[in-house]
Amino acid sequence: MVDRADYDALMLERPRKFTPDDVAYQPAPKGSELRCCACRSYFRRSIDGLTTCEVMRSDETDIEGVQPDWRCQFFTVDGDVFPLLEDE
Repeated sequence: MVDRADYDALMLERPRKFTPDDVAYQPAPKGSELRCCACRSYFRRSIDGLTTCEVMRSDETDIEGVQPDWRCQFFTVDGDVFPLLEDE
């Protein structure tokens, strides 16, 4: 049987996510289709409707959720093409 200590240990092993500054998380230009709610990494939790992201997190998004009309440089619809990511 697992207990709270097991849960806490599991949460400590979570992969690190980027911060909003790391990925240039910001409001999308009006009318842009390149926004969080159209991204493959954006999810709405069914239990409470909070929106989350596979790539980015912050204390603010943990409470308020990811803004659907914002975006970051890792926007993608397929996981292969990242139109906002600068080429190196």
